[in-house]
This record gives sequence, structure tokens and C-alpha cells, in this order.
Amino acid sequence: MKRIIIQENVCHLCSKHPEDVKHALWGCSKVRQVWQRRFRWADNSQGEEGSFSDLVQLMQENPRLFPLFAVTAWTVWHHRNKSCLQTATMPLGRLADFAENYLQNYADRNGQQVPPVRRSATTVSWSPPSENRVKINFDGALFGESDSAGIGVVIRNSEGEVMAALSEKIVKPQAAELFEILAARRAVLFSTKTGFYNSIFEGDSSTVINLLQDSNVSHSLGGTS
Repeated sequence: MKRIIIQENVCHLCSKHPEDVKHALWGCSKVRQVWQRRFRWADNSQGEEGSFSDLVQLMQENPRLFPLFAVTAWTVWHHRNKSCLQTATMPLGRLADFAENYLQNYADRNGQQVPPVRRSATTVSWSPPSENRVKINFDGALFGESDSAGIGVVIRNSEGEVMAALSEKIVKPQAAELFEILAARRAVLFSTKTGFYNSIFEGDSSTVINLLQDSNVSHSLGGTS
């Protein structure tokens, strides 16, 4: 059995700062992406001061989000240990989705209900498109108490005026990545149906957005056109 002894006190992810509990789980620049989707609001309340225990107390003031916070922290710590030991681990960019799915699966197995987990619209600062173009934002929500999910699409012009919008309930997919693709596909089909071809797409998943911007990808993304 191969053993690896970690002797350095410097964070192995950013290689810049001493590693304490708060830095490893919350403050490291490399792990910030895991928290930005749901917990960006805590940056304004917590800042750089205080211990991780102070952060936990802050999260306990929000009972709806605290279970997700606890599972996410455990997921980040697990990733940290695996990467320290130089063993295979999940990419940081997938930890937030993994934590949400883990919490939902636990609730389903135990007959519990989890409040709807909404895809935060504040993680992306909306900016208008150039003149004669429209911006299409797509988003979604997973509902823990049912097998349903919701998709929303909004089309705005350069003045910020809503040109078209839709909301639609679908069967909740098995994987978060598939959910993002389905939401993007619905946005593309909606833009085609409404006649907005000179479009900019904006959503939470950079992978899906890059796929939409690929000139080799047609408006039949994810299925039939």
C-alpha cells in the first residue's frame, strides 16, 4: 500500500495561502466556484473575517439552505483529501451539482421533502446585447417533492425589453448535466419558433453555452429540430 505523508501547511490547490479549515472549505480561490451558485450572498455577510465556526452559525440562520451547505462542505473536504493523496477525484466544477443530487437522493430514499432548489439568476450579471440582437436567458428549478422540474426562457432586446418568454414543466432528468442541456435545447427551439435567429444565449452551464456558440452546432441541439 502506498502512503503519502503531507507535511506542508500551504494549500495544495492555490499554493498561496496557509491552509486552515476555513481556507480549505471556503476561502481558497480554487474552491470558490463550488459555492458561487447558492452561497455568494454569504460573502457580503462573512467577508474574510471570522472562523469556519462563525460561517456555520451564519448558515444555520437559513434552515432551508443549511443541509445543502453541510453536504457541500463535506464534498469539498472529500475532494481535498483525495487530491492531497493524489488519487482520482471529481473535478471541482462538478461538486456543486453532486452535492445537490446527493442531498436529493438521500431525501428521496428516506421519504423526506427538500425545498425547491432554484438555479440562482444572480450568479450571472445580465448585460444587454448589441443593437439588432436579442439575448436569450434560460434557467430551471428542481422540485424535491416531486419528479418534476421547471424550465424558463426569457428573450430580451438591447433595451432590456422582454420580447417573448415561456415556462414549462418537464420530467426531472436523472443527471444535472442533462437538465442543463434540456433547458438549453428548449431555449434554442423557442428562439427558432419565435423567429429570433440573431441571438446570444446565456445560462448557468459554461459547457452548454460553449456548445451553443459552436458554429458547427445547429438549432437541433439535444434532439429533433
